[in-house]
Amino acid sequence: MKLKDEEYFQRCHSLMNTEGNLTTMRTLYYRPLPNSLPPGQVRLGEHSDYGSITLLFQDDIGGLEIENKEGEYVPATPLENTVIVNIGDILQFWTQGKLKSTRHRVMIPDDKDKRVIVRRSMVYFVRPDNDVIINDPLAYRDKEKTKEPNVTPITSHQYSMMKFNKTFNY
Repeated sequence: MKLKDEEYFQRCHSLMNTEGNLTTMRTLYYRPLPNSLPPGQVRLGEHSDYGSITLLFQDDIGGLEIENKEGEYVPATPLENTVIVNIGDILQFWTQGKLKSTRHRVMIPDDKDKRVIVRRSMVYFVRPDNDVIINDPLAYRDKEKTKEPNVTPITSHQYSMMKFNKTFNY
């Protein structure tokens, strides 16, 4: 990425696996569904991930769709022995949109045989350390760093809590 500070990302994630960082590994379980549901139903609504990157390991049931550049959702067909890497909101902030946070959703499979089977996935949500300022753009070697005037600094923890509260209504 031609960063002036090549160790920036490593330093911003140095507290992983401690209380100073909200990086999380989750297993997701989707119950079997009745075949009486009409096709085209959303199983998990569209969203983007809050952190820097997300690593997704999914089974072969499918249903994950990713929004493309035209704003259309396309299937992320499961491929054996692959990991999906999503750019998160914070990496989009840092790169000033050079890298885009991936909007995605999970649909109920049209295949009635797959509806009655449990869908499972394992997700590693990578987040910067809690005290890292996330709305301060990265410094690149080939251009001057620009910063929005009068922007109140927001930390990774503040942003995550704001998003958690909005998502889960705590």
